Amino acid sequence: MIPICPAAFDMVVPLHKKDTPVFYTYTLPHLLKNAIGLQTLYIVCSPDAQKDLSGSPNVEFFDERKITSFSFQEVKKFLNGTSRAGWYYQQLLKLYAHQYLKNLMEHYVIWDSDTVLLKPTAFFHNDYGEIRGLYAISPERNPPYMEHMERLMPGLKRLTHEWGGVTHHQPWTKSVLKDLFRQVEFRHGTQFWRGYLLCVEQKHYGGSGCADYEIVMAFAGRNHSGTLQIRPLRWANRRELPSPSEDLDFVSLHEHMMPLLPKTTA
Repeated sequence: MIPICPAAFDMVVPLHKKDTPVFYTYTLPHLLKNAIGLQTLYIVCSPDAQKDLSGSPNVEFFDERKITSFSFQEVKKFLNGTSRAGWYYQQLLKLYAHQYLKNLMEHYVIWDSDTVLLKPTAFFHNDYGEIRGLYAISPERNPPYMEHMERLMPGLKRLTHEWGGVTHHQPWTKSVLKDLFRQVEFRHGTQFWRGYLLCVEQKHYGGSGCADYEIVMAFAGRNHSGTLQIRPLRWANRRELPSPSEDLDFVSLHEHMMPLLPKTTA
């Protein structure tokens, strides 16, 4: 195990109304309890997904309609009206967080709203003032993700063939995201979100044609290696919370796997 000296960070969670039962019942309380070093948790959503959280002073809502760089309707139009536009839109919500959240710390964690942190966990390591994000890993390898990444930034590849970064959360650093935006906008001659979607093959508009987590991990590893440290965690996709005997660090309760709120309690 890596000896960890935790560093403070913020957290950003894009939230869709369909995920609110799992988020408010499991995700949010577990994050507030187990995320070591968490300062402010930003929930990015529309008003219909908000809930009274006056008892949680370190949680703030951000109305996604206030984002001026792009809108859901623009994304949907760009992708020819696909029903999967929301899936691509939420990636852009994550990628643009460093721009629209004006008080966001330099170091922050992007967290999927259906993912439950089961154990006390740090996400940034402070090594004598040098702060590194602790990256979990995944064996998933989806060829369209790799192809999109190559079109977005030729030569950009995963750190290893064996594993990647699609782990339902990731520690990001503002300076890394700013550099990614700068390079993509220079190469494609347009706003980042347009360049990002332009590199998705049209045949994948109705599926899964890109992965923000793969791109940021690969870019950080290649261009800002001092901001990244690999730290495997034990995790799984489930229909309900796992038993303690499984000894998992976190679990993702995906809506397509779990149509009803699980009865299991932590």
